[in-house]
Amino acid sequence: MITKNSNFRFLVSGIQISFLTVMLLAFFSCQKEKDKSDPVIEIIRPVEGEIIRTNTFEVKFRVNDDIQLKYIRLALANDQFEPVNTPVFFYPKGKDTTINYMVSWDEGYGGNGEYKVQVLAEDGRNSKFKYRSFNADISVVGYAQLQYFSKRDQYWDLWGLDFNGFVSESLVTQSEEVIQLESGLLNGNLYTLTAFPSRLQARDGSDGRQLWYKEAAMPHTLFTHMFVKDNMLLLADASGTISMLNATTGSGLLTHHQQTDTIPQRVYFDEKYIYVANKVVSGGQYILSLHHIATASPYKRFVLPGKVHGIFQFLYKEATLLMENDAGDLLLHTFHNEDETFTAKGSFSGHVLRQVRSTDQGELLLVSDKGLGIIDVAAGNIQMVDESSEIQDALRHPMTNGLTYTNGSKIFRGSGSFQAFGEVKFLTYTFIGD
Repeated sequence: MITKNSNFRFLVSGIQISFLTVMLLAFFSCQKEKDKSDPVIEIIRPVEGEIIRTNTFEVKFRVNDDIQLKYIRLALANDQFEPVNTPVFFYPKGKDTTINYMVSWDEGYGGNGEYKVQVLAEDGRNSKFKYRSFNADISVVGYAQLQYFSKRDQYWDLWGLDFNGFVSESLVTQSEEVIQLESGLLNGNLYTLTAFPSRLQARDGSDGRQLWYKEAAMPHTLFTHMFVKDNMLLLADASGTISMLNATTGSGLLTHHQQTDTIPQRVYFDEKYIYVANKVVSGGQYILSLHHIATASPYKRFVLPGKVHGIFQFLYKEATLLMENDAGDLLLHTFHNEDETFTAKGSFSGHVLRQVRSTDQGELLLVSDKGLGIIDVAAGNIQMVDESSEIQDALRHPMTNGLTYTNGSKIFRGSGSFQAFGEVKFLTYTFIGD
């Protein structure tokens, strides 16, 4: 009897354990699929109360959730929360996504007044709205004009292609060598760096007239690089100085003087830091210096495996660095500004780099002696688009994302091409009023 009772108790106990195991598995399975929170929305641009003066402007926002996002809807509304444009839908592939999008007013809207950016996030179970108020003052409707520098003999000419692709008259002719051309995009201005004498010039994109300029300071009178975003211009010189300027007025906002033997080669900033890629002359090292965005005061330095050719935004809180090591290989890394870690994404050999630009699609446009290639940063691979050795620059249209690039004296846009006067060196887009 004792044996039977023991076996019976063992059998019952076993049944109870099996039943409990099944129940626990079912419970945790249900818990895994349970939606514990609403989507979290952070609208980054426009900032609260910002005045928009262009027909097209940038909206940037981040959405994250504890489960897969189903879709995100972006729309504009008036001060009565009534829609004033056709909504745009996004279908992210993860739980955390950052989106940059160029919004255009629908016909009949964009006059003076208060408007709201509306972001709706849906995860299949819960939805969440968030609004950001801004003011619009649109006096004229504009379009993105392609502008470029071409070189003929010792002269540099600034030209523009209008909306229909016809050349406007030459805006500027100068003898100083151009080393960089950038656009303020929405503020309608162009910015150029020249070599000798080294000068930063701000020009009106519609007619080329000079708005303001800045000379490089002693002891090394040479500007090395600039970065323009959100009406702020970050400037570096060979004396080790970095300066943040108001891109419209040229007035100084922040300045920091680095060590005298530290030469900034590339600069960039995001919502948290100023990034400076330096060469240390005395030791021959390459370092990345981080500075607090609010004060430009130094925060931290990292030793890099090579010279930096570009620093760009990749994802929210992540930057892309394209470097070149002593063997001539191009190295692709990302840097996360919260955990302060670098991730190697890929390497490319046999390229003599001429230009590299970033787009809002997680890619780099790489121009080298091998031609034009598109680098997928996440995948770390490159796809060649045109293998001509005469390509000098490439970029995407800010609204249509169409690819534009140079090939000698030709400019290719979409399926068509345009014959320029002289060899085309630099391209950019800026918004011009009709």
